[in-house]
Amino acid sequence: MVLLMTITRYPPHKQVEVQNKFFEIDSKYPYDETIMKRIVRLAVRVTPDGYEVVNIYDIPDGKFTEAFNRTASNLHEYSTIEGYTAEIRTYLSGAEAFKIIGKKIPE
Repeated sequence: MVLLMTITRYPPHKQVEVQNKFFEIDSKYPYDETIMKRIVRLAVRVTPDGYEVVNIYDIPDGKFTEAFNRTASNLHEYSTIEGYTAEIRTYLSGAEAFKIIGKKIPE
């Protein structure tokens, strides 16, 4: 299993603009569980610099490229918002990481 995490940040004075963009593009990229399964959606925290939002998805085998491209396209929609930054991180599950070293993850 591969996990895909997005971390986005934006200044507080851009909150309404980000919110409006979210609702504008939500239908453009409808949720498709065959590509990515939500683990965490829209975990939000307030920082001294503004807002930080985290999403985490479980990517089914063979769907990574499609999930990554879809996520990158979605995040690109926000690129015109001043101060908005986005990051995509990928992680292996513990079981997948242990496979690399030829071991099985302890229970």
